[in-house]
Amino acid sequence: MLASDEALNSSEIEGEYLNRASVQSSIKRYFNIATDNRKASPAETGISELLADMYYSYKQLLSHDCLFRWHEILTNGRRDLGAIGKYRTNAETMQVVLDCEEIT
Repeated sequence: MLASDEALNSSEIEGEYLNRASVQSSIKRYFNIATDNRKASPAETGISELLADMYYSYKQLLSHDCLFRWHEILTNGRRDLGAIGKYRTNAETMQVVLDCEEIT
């Protein structure tokens, strides 16, 4: 399932390892597809809801409000993060670190 692969890979980039079967079950629920009643973690539910929201709203222009809504969905009730649904205001420079193998 392409959607679950995207969810797992995106989460892994952030150091979060999700259960494939739970993610697939959660995604199916958001698309009203019959599935088992497998329990999903908040992270698995959040990424599944995010993918469903992206699918259903693909015609809408990307906006700050849309990004903030996705951030709120993705964090799924977490209270330990300082900035949910808004841009970070840290003084430190944002760093994007890649760990890739060279392709020949």
